[in-house]
Amino acid sequence: MRHIVPRHSAKRCQGNPIKVASRKGYKDLAILGALWAKGRHPGVDICLMLSLFFFASDATGFSEEFPFSYTVTASVATDVPSLKSRGALAVFSRREDTVTFAYSNGNWTLDYSYGFPTNVAVPTNMVASFHCRSIPDGIRYYFIPRDGLESGTAQAVMAIPESYPPPEQQWVLLSWLSLCPNPKLPLIGPKQIRRFIASQYQENTNNIGTFTSGYLSPKSAFLDHLIIGNVGTDLAPDGGLVKLPSPFNRGYVEFEYQLLEKTNFNGVDFPLHSSLKEFMPKANGKSLQDVDTYLSSELKVLHLQAGSFSAPSPPLMVAFDGRPKQLSAGVTADYYIADDEWASKTNKKLERLAVMMSRSYESNKPASYSNQAKRRIFIALLLIITASIPLVAILNHKRKRKEPANPI
Repeated sequence: MRHIVPRHSAKRCQGNPIKVASRKGYKDLAILGALWAKGRHPGVDICLMLSLFFFASDATGFSEEFPFSYTVTASVATDVPSLKSRGALAVFSRREDTVTFAYSNGNWTLDYSYGFPTNVAVPTNMVASFHCRSIPDGIRYYFIPRDGLESGTAQAVMAIPESYPPPEQQWVLLSWLSLCPNPKLPLIGPKQIRRFIASQYQENTNNIGTFTSGYLSPKSAFLDHLIIGNVGTDLAPDGGLVKLPSPFNRGYVEFEYQLLEKTNFNGVDFPLHSSLKEFMPKANGKSLQDVDTYLSSELKVLHLQAGSFSAPSPPLMVAFDGRPKQLSAGVTADYYIADDEWASKTNKKLERLAVMMSRSYESNKPASYSNQAKRRIFIALLLIITASIPLVAILNHKRKRKEPANPI
């Protein structure tokens, strides 16, 4: 159990899927042994197979009140920007994607298909779709390449404690904000929210923004708007705070979700058309309005029907689970999971696995540079002192021999 796969390496695993011997009878320990013998992946250790036996039938659901199940198909158009000289932004292409969102009994599934320009040769290993759904205490998501998975492979899947899609997938986030009833926003107070930034910094205590929000009506479960303000700081690569230059150090609007059109579906106000824009300060900006729109997406509902229908999940997955609180930073609990059935993060077996993975990581983690440097300096000083003792004694002896004898 020497290799621990960190959260951010899901895409790497996706490109090198794990071979398995069969897609049936995963709960049988003999089959688990066969799976392990068939082909080991460097980032997956033996607790993957044991955990499948432990977790496969121990899933819990959760629910929130909403009157009915539904399925939505929508188009998402995104302007993809490019950098020009002096840091200015200019739109150079528009991508047309498709999303299917299904909701039932407090659970949601989101299947997102990326559109590709017809006049551009797209590699077969290019990501073609993104699949995300709610699970107990978080979400799980995975990517599928254009040519699909090879036959007899397990799908690499990330599980995270957040209740919303990864913020890097802004167009997916737009779909979730639009179509999910009672969305669980990352609120940290009545007027503060976690800004939607890179996943590795999402829960950083320095990631704080202000917000205003509203719903379609007092009894509606769907967002009408969500405006998030930057408070005048940004995060450095190490997670520390960086003060923005004036005038943006006073704060500015960096995230704007707006509902543009709605309809009535089964007696409920339902979103039809929405947009998401994200802004960044212009170089040498003189006022808070001197911002560039570096992302602009629009969602339009194409089809809406009662009942929940979603694409089938891969029958066998390799989970890189970042939900348990017992995990060290950058470590996941890694295990096989069948039929997309997930245990809660408080599952005792999952907690024990998380402790085991973290201890393995900590025991194999090299000492930090600073500790090594301190140890080397201490050893060097100790050697110098030890070596100088006989030298001092010799010099002292010679000095005494040269001193004249005292007269009687």
